[in-house]
Order: sequence, then structure tokens, then C-alpha cells
Amino acid sequence: MSSNITDEHRRLLDRFPPALKALVEVELAAGNTIIDARAGHPAPPAGDMIMLARDLGTRTANLDDGPPA
Repeated sequence: MSSNITDEHRRLLDRFPPALKALVEVELAAGNTIIDARAGHPAPPAGDMIMLARDLGTRTANLDDGPPA
């Protein structure tokens, strides 16, 4: 994972489902950055979110959401 991630961002990311966390980690390793992260409504972890600086440019090999677009 990127060494530029803050402790707060890491805490939020650690609550993500494994597949989503893996996708964010791959994005960070590829040079994408987190520009916003927060725990919100309705309540953590359902309201947790991370906003990346750029659109997704990678994807993990084992995602179950169908073929790449």
C-alpha cells in the first residue's frame, strides 16, 4: 500500500470489504491518491468512503462484478 496514506485513511480503508480494499490498494500502488475520506451517514462502516484523485485505472483479478468494461 502507498506510504503516503494517512493514519485516518488507513483506518477507514481497513473497514472496507476485502475486494474493495484490494482495489483501492492496487490503485494507490499504481500512483492514484486519496483526496477525501470520511465516515458518514448512515453510520460507519456503511457510510465510509474514499475518493480517489483519478478514475480507476486498474482492477484486481478476482473481482466478482463481471468482466472489465
